[in-house]
Amino acid sequence: MHKLKIFLLMVCLNAFCAAVFAAEVFKGKEVTLLLPINHLHVGSETGGLTLQVSIPSATKCIANTENFYEFIPAKEDPSSWSKIYTVKTYVGRRYFAKPCSEGVLNGMRPSCDDFQKIHEEDKIEKDYEVSRYTVAYSYNGNTEVMCMETYAGPMDSVQVQLTQRLKNDEKVEVVAATLRAELSSMIRVVKFGTAKVK
Repeated sequence: MHKLKIFLLMVCLNAFCAAVFAAEVFKGKEVTLLLPINHLHVGSETGGLTLQVSIPSATKCIANTENFYEFIPAKEDPSSWSKIYTVKTYVGRRYFAKPCSEGVLNGMRPSCDDFQKIHEEDKIEKDYEVSRYTVAYSYNGNTEVMCMETYAGPMDSVQVQLTQRLKNDEKVEVVAATLRAELSSMIRVVKFGTAKVK
């Protein structure tokens, strides 16, 4: 019975973190989302882990639900964005990082042309696993590059995507490298309760 109470407490804590800790200050300030990836071990030596995702200040939120956030540049229209930041959370639903990422890519392929995988990396850390993919494709007449990182813990997973539509003179490889660096700079794995929000 004691283990069941602890389990239920952790499920509630994860839901709380996803729904309430998400800093929803969307007007001209950097948005910091604090999302669970391994809160099962809050009382352990590792202290539990949170994914801190920082969205740039020059963006606006166009989708905000309990488990899905999207941001685009502040002065752009949702139907004609040049760059889009997407965050998906899977609280209490255990997904492995690589199959979760590959599921997204496999779902995209039928509706995209010239689909190419540019970068793939999968790592298993001590308390979570991470999958990183970069792809390029054509969709509705636009060439797009998407970088995606998926973090998975024992109970919770988070996926962060950064997608850019290329202008005529931009090279896929250059944009891909730039997006990977930007996405990497936006994400930090921190101990539960130690994240610093600006």
